[in-house]
Amino acid sequence: MPSRPLSLILLLGGLLLGSALPGCGRSDPAAGGAVALDGPPAWRLASDERRSDDHALSLRVQTPLRVRLRHVSSDQLEEATAWRTLSAGQSLRILWSHQDEARGDVEDRPSRDDEAAGRSEPRAVRVLYHFGDWPVTYRRLLQWVRPGQGRVQAAHALPPGRYEALPSEGSIELATVVLSDLAQGEVRLRRREYEGLVLSPADLAPLDQVLVWRLYLDLAPLAE
Repeated sequence: MPSRPLSLILLLGGLLLGSALPGCGRSDPAAGGAVALDGPPAWRLASDERRSDDHALSLRVQTPLRVRLRHVSSDQLEEATAWRTLSAGQSLRILWSHQDEARGDVEDRPSRDDEAAGRSEPRAVRVLYHFGDWPVTYRRLLQWVRPGQGRVQAAHALPPGRYEALPSEGSIELATVVLSDLAQGEVRLRRREYEGLVLSPADLAPLDQVLVWRLYLDLAPLAE
């Protein structure tokens, strides 16, 4: 019987050995041949066609997690939406905005303390936020100020135009709105990583006021 070439015997032996090793040469049937999504969530800036003053972002999830929107104000109780669960591969649109209210629309009246302090001019701001597929939450911020001394300032989170990784747990401040009534100086707004900094003058007068409203996106891993 003629002997087979040595190279052919080695090739056949290698193929048989490779097929016997797990994960070598083919996908694992138990895994369905697919690679599971895994990794931190990511965000990017998204445009909104309805209003030019709307801010919008797209959140993309790789590892399932929970998210909610929450607002905190120096003159109101903290409120939040219900938690919602996002599955791997899901994207979610988040929108928010603020808009000065026309002074002629303000029907409120200053309190006795405001009148005594000379605060006779109203400054009102309407803020809104929502997930793209959930109802809109509206809030109204009102501060009585001394004539000519009231000011409204805002700082918003501006993610890049491409997806950028976020922490998988914690809070991201999407917006900071400040209504101030200062005799001198002004409030400065700065952003540091995922939070907004409100820097008031060091020498605030007794009648000076600063109202701060913050909007957060909370992220939390799914409970095991």
